[in-house]
Amino acid sequence: MFSAKCSIMLQEHNIKIDWSRGDLELRQMVCAGSTVNMCNFCSSTLHKSSMCGKSRGYQNSKIQPTQDKYGRDIVVHDGMQICNNFNQPKGCVKPYCRYAHVINIMDSDNIKTDDHEHDENGLNTSGSELVQYKPDVLPDLFDLASLTKDDEDVISNSLGDVGDIPQMQKTFTQQHVPADDLD
Repeated sequence: MFSAKCSIMLQEHNIKIDWSRGDLELRQMVCAGSTVNMCNFCSSTLHKSSMCGKSRGYQNSKIQPTQDKYGRDIVVHDGMQICNNFNQPKGCVKPYCRYAHVINIMDSDNIKTDDHEHDENGLNTSGSELVQYKPDVLPDLFDLASLTKDDEDVISNSLGDVGDIPQMQKTFTQQHVPADDLD
C-alpha cells in the first residue's frame, strides 16, 4: 500500500516520497493502535535501541552522587531521602520540605544519651543508627475531613496503628544510598 501511494504521488503530483520516513496513517491502520517498536534514541522503526549508532557513549545507568552540594552524605530510608538540614543547629526552615525529617541520634546535639547501649525507650543507640518519629496527625485530618467514627476506623485499620507513637518509633541502620535529587 505504501509503495502504491508513493507511485501515485510521483505520477500525479510529481512529489517524491522518502521511503525511510514511512507513513504514520498507514502504520496506525496496519498496527491497529498497538505500539510500534521504535529506537529510543532516533525514533526509527528500522532497528532497536541496542543497535542504534547514536547510542554509543550513552550510559543507561546514571551515576548518582553520594553527597549533597555541601558535602554531607545522602541517606535514604524507606525510599525517601532524609533531610540533611533537619539535624543541623538551625533545623530545616523550608515550609514544605520534600525530604523525610529523621533525627540522627549520633549527630544530633539536642538528644541526650547515656553511656548504655539503649536509651529510655529501649531503642539501641550504639553504632550509627537513627530514630524516626512520626507524629500522630490522623485525628486532626479526621476532624478536617469531617469523617464519621466508622470511616475513621476503616482508615486507621488500613494504615496500621498510627496512633501509637512508641510503636511507630523504629531504628534503622544508616545507609549511604544515592538519591535522585540533591538538597
